[in-house]
Amino acid sequence: MFPTERAGEKGVDYYYDRVKTKIGHWTSKDAIHWKRESTIYQASGSLRRNRR
Repeated sequence: MFPTERAGEKGVDYYYDRVKTKIGHWTSKDAIHWKRESTIYQASGSLRRNRR
């Protein structure tokens, strides 16, 4: 499973927390007990976009 996770940090405004996310890799043998294997990607949290 590859869910998107909020990558919140203590003391940081909640809006920033919504754009700083991680895509995690989770595995399970029985779909009840899950183990987080790794982070596939972590967004920077920057709200800036490249505009042309």
